[in-house]
Amino acid sequence: ATLYECMGNIHLSVRDVCVAYRSRMRKHVHVTPKSFLCFIEAYKKLYSLRYEDVNVLEKSVNIGLLKLAEAAQFVQSMKVEIRKREDVLKVEDEKTNQLLLKVQREKSRAEAKA
Repeated sequence: ATLYECMGNIHLSVRDVCVAYRSRMRKHVHVTPKSFLCFIEAYKKLYSLRYEDVNVLEKSVNIGLLKLAEAAQFVQSMKVEIRKREDVLKVEDEKTNQLLLKVQREKSRAEAKA
């Protein structure tokens, strides 16, 4: 049974006992049993403990989400940096290929002379 059903059943049973007491003793009584008050106090303590546990978990999840967002931002900035460096690398690769062709031509000329 759920908590509110359990608390409701306890309250109804107390009411029934008070009605029976009134019919026997001809006195009207309103009673909240100590066990019911203890039950409510225990519920409050349990609720506060669970609330703290959930808050700790929430903080951990929020920190993890923050770290993931930071990592995603870092990855995006690295992608931009890689694109920039790829452009520079293509230019340098082309220069190197031209230099290599020049060296091969010079070598061919030198071999032809020799």
